[in-house]
Amino acid sequence: MIAKPPLSSLCHTVTALVLFIFGEQVANADTLTDAVISEFLADNDDGIVDEDNDREDWIEIWNTSGVAG
Repeated sequence: MIAKPPLSSLCHTVTALVLFIFGEQVANADTLTDAVISEFLADNDDGIVDEDNDREDWIEIWNTSGVAG
């Protein structure tokens, strides 16, 4: 069995991911209101399997503006 990292580590990872994704858009704060975290899975023990047959944790960000960033 593979040990899961502590939840605090996951929260730091998610925060870093969000900052990385939106890092170039910080100058234009209006674009940040168009992004919605629509799904978040922090403990994927029996959910979706990826192309490597792994059950990774994941986050889905939905762009509500319809404009590519």
